[in-house]
Amino acid sequence: MALLTASACASGPRPVDFNDPLSGPVSPALSIPFEKYALTADGLLRTNSESGIENGIERPVIRTVSGEYLSREFVFEVDVTIPADHGDIAYVGFGSGNNNPLLDNEPSQAILFRIHNLPRMPFYGIDAAVGDPAGGMGYRGAYREFQRIGEYTPGNTMRFQIAHRAGHINGVLALVIIALAVVVWRQTHPAALTIAIQQFEIEDPPPGQENFPDGLRACLRAKMAIAGIETAEPNQAGAMLSGQLRPRNGGFEVTIQLTRIKDGERIWDWSFDIPADADMPPSGQDDARSRLQGAIATRAAEGLASYLNLSGSAPVTR
Repeated sequence: MALLTASACASGPRPVDFNDPLSGPVSPALSIPFEKYALTADGLLRTNSESGIENGIERPVIRTVSGEYLSREFVFEVDVTIPADHGDIAYVGFGSGNNNPLLDNEPSQAILFRIHNLPRMPFYGIDAAVGDPAGGMGYRGAYREFQRIGEYTPGNTMRFQIAHRAGHINGVLALVIIALAVVVWRQTHPAALTIAIQQFEIEDPPPGQENFPDGLRACLRAKMAIAGIETAEPNQAGAMLSGQLRPRNGGFEVTIQLTRIKDGERIWDWSFDIPADADMPPSGQDDARSRLQGAIATRAAEGLASYLNLSGSAPVTR
């Protein structure tokens, strides 16, 4: 749950300038769902999530009462603090903020920053995006524009700014045009990489599974190609993907790592579980070995594509 000092734009009366620390009393220019948030001395705190504190899909949005800010120039700044031990994503944006059904009800029809603090993965990326279910870009095709621009430092307060300084822009949802002029805060995003795949290791395999990783590398190449990730041999690649498989109750615990080849630096890792019934066909014959290899490869490729900021049509190069 994030501490915010302002948030997104909605429809309503004429826009006004305001500055609100969100420690009380609240500016009448803001609409806040207080059944989900509370005022504290440090700002606004998310206090309730009916969909759970991990992988929740409930996204209550704090909005300005006015939705007419496109009619004038403005500078919109928000300070965000996510406690270091909280798995959470904070959003700061400009637009309608409607739920995006393609991506767990994230705010959409908006220009937005996506600020990740996910210590269990771990992942701390900051994205600048134009959310649009019809956009066809980025993860699950849920965006019209998408760039990874930096990393959040767990527990720290970071300021995000959206500004409109170019005069009037007609059209409430002129998102692609505004994206170039509005998102003025920038950091370097991860360099694109061509990936080599190392044979995965299997730990304490039960009888008959000793050679399970043998077919996994070819499956990984195929799934990564679908995800838009370019693969190559180690002498032509920028990074190496490796992994460990731990058999559990017929399925696997999987840990994967991405290591930069030129200096050996670990730049990303991720762990996930594949249950024994993953991708089980509803009827007919079941090749459990191929099915589980496919499920592992699909999950690994999706996670890597998300880290590299890819859509299926955006290949990664060295």
